[in-house]
Amino acid sequence: MRFYEDLALCAQGSGEAKWWSGEQAGAGIQTKMGIYILINNGTMDMYVKCGSMREAYLSEFKHDDVTFVGVLSACSHAGFVSLGRQILGQMKSKYCVVPTIEHYTCVVDMLCRAGQLEEAYQLALTSPTEANAVVSRALLAACWLHGNSDIAEVAAKHVLRFEPEHSDSYVLMSNVYVAAGKYEELLHVRNMMRQQNVRKLPGCSWIEVKNGVHAFINGDRTHPGSNFYL
Repeated sequence: MRFYEDLALCAQGSGEAKWWSGEQAGAGIQTKMGIYILINNGTMDMYVKCGSMREAYLSEFKHDDVTFVGVLSACSHAGFVSLGRQILGQMKSKYCVVPTIEHYTCVVDMLCRAGQLEEAYQLALTSPTEANAVVSRALLAACWLHGNSDIAEVAAKHVLRFEPEHSDSYVLMSNVYVAAGKYEELLHVRNMMRQQNVRKLPGCSWIEVKNGVHAFINGDRTHPGSNFYL
């Protein structure tokens, strides 16, 4: 466990220094301990946090499903779309790791962030594992951001089939319709919320005072110290 903590510290460093330190630490650990999956994943985490996705992917360490979730998630956040596609396509054929819904979720999120909504939608449809609410909600949020109401409607239907009580999905769909000027559809969404008795959770602010945490919503006067804090 100590070696894993050392790798985590290397990952929290900066620039080439943290990459080189982690590389040396990982090599030393492999020499002394042989292949140890926890250490392998720690080394992968170090590569990913250094932005060295290709080194993580091409390393000789044994890859497992956790490894690929980390690498694909990093590709998503870093915008390495081509590499992410390549990794997903080679997981089973090259590394004998069957992609799960977590891996497809990472790639769908990656494509959504890159604005490639049609490809993300097709991947969600054709994936061997059925897309869950998380995948569809990522699509829905991206549709709002990029103004695609057609895919948003399909994604919303899928989300609401799994989680009809989830208020965020209704809010996202409402925002999509407002942006597209589809006010009749917007009224339909609000009627659905009333029928399902779904309410949007209010935004909440937190403040720490003298080792105590206090929560407030907009215009909240129920807290005994509201006159002082607000």
